[in-house]
Amino acid sequence: MFELSSIVGLIIGIAIGYIAAKVLKVAIVVALVLVVLAYLGITVVSRGQVEELFRYLVPAVQWIKAYVESSQLFALGLLLGFALGILK
Repeated sequence: MFELSSIVGLIIGIAIGYIAAKVLKVAIVVALVLVVLAYLGITVVSRGQVEELFRYLVPAVQWIKAYVESSQLFALGLLLGFALGILK
């Protein structure tokens, strides 16, 4: 009924979705702290720093996007893992 690679994709999708949800929670808090500190003039975030961050993130997002488009079970796993990570 299902191939082994599909089941592995589902499991990897759940893991990546769960980790992404946990990282997103932390990233939101860190971003809010940085915005408040920048507003108060305590720290400065330059455009170059933001561009460097995106230089690292874009290839990872493109890899995940390509895998989501190729495997429906991976996409389902991402959704399940993300929901579990947000709710837990």
